Amino acid sequence: MLAFSAASAQSPNWNQIIKAAASDRGQSGIVTDRLADDQFGWAAAIDGDYAVVGAHQEDENAVGGATLAFAGSAYVFKQTAGVWSLQQKLVPSDRAAGDYFGWSVGISGNQIIVGHF
Repeated sequence: MLAFSAASAQSPNWNQIIKAAASDRGQSGIVTDRLADDQFGWAAAIDGDYAVVGAHQEDENAVGGATLAFAGSAYVFKQTAGVWSLQQKLVPSDRAAGDYFGWSVGISGNQIIVGHF
C-alpha cells in the first residue's frame, strides 16, 4: 500500500509518504513472500499519524497462526518522525473462515472501524 501527500490542495506535486506492507509477510515490513490473494491494501484509510490497511483475504490470526481461509485482517501503522511502522495486526475475536474482515476500513482520531463482506 502506498500513500501520497501534496503540500496543498492546489499543488501539482504529490510525494510518497507511506510504503506499507504486512510484517508477517516479510522482514521489517518488506514484502518478500506476500500472497497476492491476501488483498493487502484493498481498503485503506489515514488520519493524522495513523493509517489502517485492510487485507480481507488474509488467512492467519494476529500472531501468524490458526489459519482460516479468507478470515481477513487489518493493519495499523503509525508515523513517527517521518517513518511509518506497523503497530498492530487486528483480527476479530470471533474470526471465522470466509469473514473477509478488512473489506473496508476507516479511522478517525483514536477510533478504527473494520468492515467485512
